[in-house]
Amino acid sequence: MEEYQIRKLTRDDREKFLECLNEGIPSCHKDESDFNWQYVDNPAGSIRGFGAFLDEKLVAIYVVSPVRFQVGEKIVFGAQSMDTLTLPCAQKKGLFKKLAIQTYDDLIHEGSVKFTYGFPNQNSKHGFVKYLNWTLLDPCRFLVRVLNTSCVARKVKLPFRFSLPMPILPTRVSWKPKYRVKQVSKLSDGLNTLWQNFRESFNIGVIRDEVYLRWRFERRPKTDYSYFEVRTLKDELEGIGIMRIMDKVEGRVAYIMEFMSDKNNKRAMSELLHFMMKRALLEKAEMMATRIEKNHPFYHLFIKQCFFPLPKWIRPTEVYPGYVAHDTQFHSILGDQQGWHISYADDDTV
Repeated sequence: MEEYQIRKLTRDDREKFLECLNEGIPSCHKDESDFNWQYVDNPAGSIRGFGAFLDEKLVAIYVVSPVRFQVGEKIVFGAQSMDTLTLPCAQKKGLFKKLAIQTYDDLIHEGSVKFTYGFPNQNSKHGFVKYLNWTLLDPCRFLVRVLNTSCVARKVKLPFRFSLPMPILPTRVSWKPKYRVKQVSKLSDGLNTLWQNFRESFNIGVIRDEVYLRWRFERRPKTDYSYFEVRTLKDELEGIGIMRIMDKVEGRVAYIMEFMSDKNNKRAMSELLHFMMKRALLEKAEMMATRIEKNHPFYHLFIKQCFFPLPKWIRPTEVYPGYVAHDTQFHSILGDQQGWHISYADDDTV
């Protein structure tokens, strides 16, 4: 009978971790730089999780990544459920449940991490609810904006090529411009002040301060993001936008990773969104996508620019925000979906 050795994973397990991950998900292509960025250089803390070994080979993993969180008026540590995998040779042995529960017990014993959260898809959500006692919220709200009809023609399988750029609606015309919008090579200073103003718009979410944003975007290996900012004529930073353009099965997609400003800066952010849309069109993106809830202060700016909820028939997969509280006082507040701020910055695949 096969006997699995279950133990806590550390950064020294880097090589075996990557072998297991890339064998189980051949399209993953993660290497040492990815591991170090996610699980060693993370400013909120290093790798947390357990693995199952068979004859010194890592065959199953459950790993979470620490994150600093705002929950109401409190600043606490949460943990995002990240790499979860069992190789075919070790499946149907209950290892997913064993590794996850051992990880949660370790977090509870250590005491600083108050909950684990993540984004199970349609295929995995059942296991998180049944075996790990997760609470799932409604599926993430996606808004999309068609920039070129070619993506729609491809999706409905038209027998001929149909490519037509879609118009971008102008912002309000003013004879006295108040803002300057531009693309920049890196994130500017002043992000902490921007974050402090933005955080007033919601109750629950990752702390997107300067330390986090620079780690999440500027230091991520092998990934290029585009940075945009809007400033007053006195050069005061009013808001930022972060975008990544990727070639996907559904076409060339411009993902709006983050869109952040004081909730009262609607005119400035309208001009920023308009600029980002024009840039995406110049980069030959066929559609834009953003992950945004109705409670976002700039949700209606996207609606005015003809972003619309992504229909189920065109979604690659349904994604469900979910969590399990390790401290019971956080269970009820985490269940308020309208209190969350969720964006593509929370998705490690983009």
